[in-house]
Amino acid sequence: MTIRWTTAILSALYLATLNSAAALAQSPFERVEQGWHFFGQGGQPSEVRLGVGAGFRADYEGSDDYEAFALPLFTARNVFGFNFQPFALSYNLAQYNSAGGVWGIGFGPRVAADFGRDQDANAALAGLGDVDASIMPGGFVNVRLGPVIASLDVGHDVADGHGGTVADLGVRTFVPLTQQIVLSPGVDATWVDDEYMQSNFGVNATQAANSAYSLYTPEGGLKSVGASVNAIYNINENWAANALVSYDRLVGDAADSPLVSGQGSANQYSVILGISRGFSF
Repeated sequence: MTIRWTTAILSALYLATLNSAAALAQSPFERVEQGWHFFGQGGQPSEVRLGVGAGFRADYEGSDDYEAFALPLFTARNVFGFNFQPFALSYNLAQYNSAGGVWGIGFGPRVAADFGRDQDANAALAGLGDVDASIMPGGFVNVRLGPVIASLDVGHDVADGHGGTVADLGVRTFVPLTQQIVLSPGVDATWVDDEYMQSNFGVNATQAANSAYSLYTPEGGLKSVGASVNAIYNINENWAANALVSYDRLVGDAADSPLVSGQGSANQYSVILGISRGFSF
């Protein structure tokens, strides 16, 4: 099974499941402590959410076939300085909060997982072999101005999966509609290097001999751009439900790959429905 998430999905799931609609409407950033905080002392409350989610997504990156999935939701922020996202873990090395929480910046190390690609996921992958799982240590930078949060995540595979480097840039904001309902729209872009592009969108000589594809050697660059919107409904002070819809457009050499232009689609959609319970301490 292929599990690959863009910045839009990761940030939307992480931020939306951590913040109830009621809390967002009450400007939670006012709770942060002003000034610099180092080595996990983020100057803001610790929050954890547990829940379940389900939805559908493309069965490989660039496919026009979709599969349903379900997954547990576990997200946490500032728990002894650690932040848990779906398939990623980061640590607040340093963070600055302005007076009243008007703006802030934070950065630190991060490690993410990519579960690769199984050639049995789709007939279009026959003869290409599997792309093994990747472990990608790296770092993150988050910049916040009012309700707008920009994030940059960078990681390099050290587990010989795709063997490449990935940089995700995302911008997200929150729009309270009522005391119970908040919309969280965002945009994102992903850059990858030659190794990632070759592993996921290229066709080498061996693969060309074993499949229906001709040799294709893509170069690194901008891989995709996208947008998403997450609707958050605060059921009560502890429980929240959310519905996330996202769209990504493969571009450049990724879009020109025979796996995409010939057998798949550059347009990638996903939908996630979730419910979760929050714990603050």
